[in-house]
Amino acid sequence: MTAPRPVELDPVDGPLVTIGVPCFNSERFVEAAVRSLMTQDHGAIEILVADNASTDSTLDIVGRLAEEDPRIRILTSEHNRGASWNFNRLVTAASGTHFAWTASDDLRPPDFVSASLEALAARPDAVLCSSRTVDIDEDGTELHVYPRLAESLGDDPVVRFAESVFGHLECFPVFGLMPMAALRRTQGIGSFSSSDRVLLSELALLGPSVLVARPLLERRQHAGRSMRLLPKERDRHAWFEPEGANRVAFPRWRILERYLDMVRRAELGAVERIRCLGVVARWGWDFKKLLAGDAYYGARARLRSLRARRRGAAPVGQPA
Repeated sequence: MTAPRPVELDPVDGPLVTIGVPCFNSERFVEAAVRSLMTQDHGAIEILVADNASTDSTLDIVGRLAEEDPRIRILTSEHNRGASWNFNRLVTAASGTHFAWTASDDLRPPDFVSASLEALAARPDAVLCSSRTVDIDEDGTELHVYPRLAESLGDDPVVRFAESVFGHLECFPVFGLMPMAALRRTQGIGSFSSSDRVLLSELALLGPSVLVARPLLERRQHAGRSMRLLPKERDRHAWFEPEGANRVAFPRWRILERYLDMVRRAELGAVERIRCLGVVARWGWDFKKLLAGDAYYGARARLRSLRARRRGAAPVGQPA
């Protein structure tokens, strides 16, 4: 991992903001994504690009952009260690007091950072600022504007936790701006599907979130998006954690484990902790069929693995 280094900044007032761009074979859209960050009207930014062993021209493109703008820093890897690792190392390497992820195919309007900082300043205890989201096509043409999300401004951490566990169907807020002090108190992006939703729930226990009503995220829809390329759960698990691709995943059980762990670690009163456990219990009841399915398919996969080892064959993972 590349160690943080001093970042050359434009002479503007305000905190240093790190924007992390995780990449893998992103040559089609990464230049547009990074250039949308280079043109932010808040100049005190650091742009971290984490390349996860791309085999196309991604590194060449980003390297050329770094020659234009000294605020760009590139993290490389000799082999692909998965999306979870690539997302989280951006947080570890960041120098800023605030942080946001941006996908390597998405765009940000010029006031993304300044508008988000303004909203956070109005609510000093907030741990996240998100915004409305726009879908664009491969040429940047607007396709759809998503409805306004609800702000989680309440002082009750249990209510915020419940809203996060059962809301954020698209998990857009994970690409919002976060104070680094809050983000580093979480466990980051887990190596399992829906870990972005789990991170949002962990943040909700730490503090409220605020919303900028206008779109500050332009999400590009194209055939190469990971969710389109990886419709099967086992394939998505391998995307998050390639080294664990052949292990039985138990994705819903891992979500349940994280929920229980974050409630255990949160700074809550006894009554609040019990209420949060009630939220987790409700989630478990709502997802009982999927939890049972994980257990059933996981047990079958384990049994097949044991039989394969006895026959000297390679073990198999959980069926999708």
